[in-house]
Amino acid sequence: GFSWTGISFYELISNKIILTVFAFVIGCLFVYIFFLTIKALLKLAEDNSFKIIETLEKVAQVYIPIPEHKSGIGKVTLSIRGTFRELDAMTEGEKISSNTPVKVIKIENNILLVEKI
Repeated sequence: GFSWTGISFYELISNKIILTVFAFVIGCLFVYIFFLTIKALLKLAEDNSFKIIETLEKVAQVYIPIPEHKSGIGKVTLSIRGTFRELDAMTEGEKISSNTPVKVIKIENNILLVEKI
């Protein structure tokens, strides 16, 4: 901004000191606008890290059947912040077959405890 202002106004402002001060002020204004733009862009940064606690009370769909009474681990799929996740799951009740909607009720050792809806 500094140099282009000086070049652009070279013929219009005959006093070179005023031209230099004017070009310097415009250059500082450009730097200020640049930093405001960067600050605004940094505010747009989003934390997309996955936290398993976000799955509580969410509805999921069984992908791999879940054995009864915590006797084994199945898999469920669910959407967290627009991203589908495939997570391990168990149930305290009866066996839950594939494509059954379930609700996450608890988390134990990073395994979802689910129940049929």
